[in-house]
Amino acid sequence: MTLLLSACAVLACSPVLIAASAISSSADCSTKESCLVLAKSLEQSGDLAHSRIANEIGSRRFQVEPAFRKNLARLDVLEAYYLRACGRYEQLTFPHNALDAESEYYWGLALHELHDLPSAHKHWAVARRDVDLAPRVDLELASDEAAAGRWKEALTAIARADPWNRHLEQAGLLEVIALRKTGDPEKARDQVKQWQQAFPANLAFRYEAALLGAAAGQPQSAAGQLQLGSAIDTDHTLDIVDQYLRLHDYADALPLLGAAESSAPAGAPVNSGQPQTAALPQDNPLIAYYRGWCREQLGQAAAADYRAASLLGAEKTINAENVQATHISSLAVLTAALNANPKDTTAAYLLGNLHLRLEMPLEAVEDWRRAVRGGLQSASVYRSLALALGNLLHDRDGALAILAEIKTRGWMTPEIEALDQKMAALPDPTVKRKPAAVAAAGPASAASAPAKPAKPAKPKVDVSKLNADELAKQAFEYLSDNDIDSAWETVTLERIKNTAASEPLRQAYFEVQLQRALASARQKDCDAIAERVEALTKPDPELAFTKEGGRDLLDTPRALFYAGRAYGLCAEAKPAASFWKQAARKTVAPESPQAVFVTFARIQLLALAGKPVKSELEAAYRQADAAFKSAPGGDHRVAAYQLAMALQALGRLNESDSYFQAAAGESSIHYLALLGIRDNDLARRGVK
Repeated sequence: MTLLLSACAVLACSPVLIAASAISSSADCSTKESCLVLAKSLEQSGDLAHSRIANEIGSRRFQVEPAFRKNLARLDVLEAYYLRACGRYEQLTFPHNALDAESEYYWGLALHELHDLPSAHKHWAVARRDVDLAPRVDLELASDEAAAGRWKEALTAIARADPWNRHLEQAGLLEVIALRKTGDPEKARDQVKQWQQAFPANLAFRYEAALLGAAAGQPQSAAGQLQLGSAIDTDHTLDIVDQYLRLHDYADALPLLGAAESSAPAGAPVNSGQPQTAALPQDNPLIAYYRGWCREQLGQAAAADYRAASLLGAEKTINAENVQATHISSLAVLTAALNANPKDTTAAYLLGNLHLRLEMPLEAVEDWRRAVRGGLQSASVYRSLALALGNLLHDRDGALAILAEIKTRGWMTPEIEALDQKMAALPDPTVKRKPAAVAAAGPASAASAPAKPAKPAKPKVDVSKLNADELAKQAFEYLSDNDIDSAWETVTLERIKNTAASEPLRQAYFEVQLQRALASARQKDCDAIAERVEALTKPDPELAFTKEGGRDLLDTPRALFYAGRAYGLCAEAKPAASFWKQAARKTVAPESPQAVFVTFARIQLLALAGKPVKSELEAAYRQADAAFKSAPGGDHRVAAYQLAMALQALGRLNESDSYFQAAAGESSIHYLALLGIRDNDLARRGVK
């Protein structure tokens, strides 16, 4: 799937800056039907930002109508919020609701981008039952065959596809490539001629014809023929490249991306077919970054290409400020460049601009700050930082610090002056308002609150007179104090060998096993992890209360998530991913305390794949905050637990403590909340 972002200028056209009033003042969202029509028309016109706003208005105004939430999930897929899209679709299907075929198709696309191909194929199988969607599903499945190097199978899949599918340009391109790859160039040339006649403006067919011509011994190179035939710019080049990347055909993408050196001699005039402000593709840092990335995928040396790209972005004549990353695939490309050279300021700057286009201001700010730390001294990056911090993240202190630097350097503009006046007029938020529904709210932020004093050691409890339920309670109390050894002694004492079956004690026993695994991982005693995770399911034949084992407890999202985390802390990615995948596939009620761990598991998988996660954590926080504010009566304590966990993940520990304290008033999650407070205390001491 190729996704091209809109070409509006960074910051000025960012969807996050567009107020909802821009919709309501010009269109009607007063009824469900009119709001759906408006949202759809905006999406079809390519205005995804306003379409999202219209759907959000409709979702709030007509809460019983799932169509708006389906639209938002589809927009999430189109704008690369794959994890968020999966979360929306799972909520729509809870507990046993069926989705329409289109939603199943887009859910499959999101899962595919998250590298969960089996689940993606499962959803596409459902979508394929719809006659209109079957061709698109067949094309995705055929592309997966090609991506796995099974070109004959891909050709067979295309050949037996629905006749309507044969008229899709992307299907035609795949067929031509597969014919060439399977050693039938004559038929490939015949087919590509027909496709060129039907779609003369399609540059991919022109490129494929050039490749076939080069293979037949024609003197002109494939890339040269294509460029002589049209004034192709960077975006169009990458449009074609993306189609080959979908098939993992990096070798055929490389000729389009040119040689390591510029194709134009110094001082040569710019091609008259292009705007004078645009860089020629070979002199565009993005082209060089993609070239390096393709070589990296092929196992070739990429350092020279990444270095050339970085230098191109730093040159005054071809500054990175004049280049915009507009393709979703640039996320992986620029991230790989930064992994290869963490000090690459060009890649960091471009990635920040792309993150902002994708409504990921936290990642954008982090990228731009990285560029500045690396030595990039550019008015654009400072202005972008100030605007994002002040207008999007509402970080007054951060914005003022950048604004002071801008003033010193003489980089003021009317837009920056307006921001400066706005920030100066805001009050200094040194003390934030306490959560209204939390009775025992603590300090609002970790930065403004003093560290908590260490808890005094508690005397050992004489457990000789405690019954099974009291022993369970005592074990949980030891866990909340991070006294893992005492908790373990409590549930394995010789004298309780013959204790009758007790569900609370069974749960405590296996919770202690889980906490022992985490404690070992935190202490880097990684040799013990496998045995302790395995113990999460096994009964102890000498302890009657464990005879049922703990398989049902391990099968919950929370236990699966933390089992994965134990392996993750020991840098064992494969078993960690296995547990997180199991947790991510669980379906639980949104209002369950377990729901947050389904989200966290997906975020961990995203991080494991090298994807940015801050915006996903922020989205989880906003969702939990909204659920907390709308929770009825006593249910707010369970919502408080989810909100506390989201705040903990963001590092806002004191706020998290406040909500954990509120959640502790609910008996069903009392000890989970206490464990959350304990983990906050560990985090303050630098323990993950």
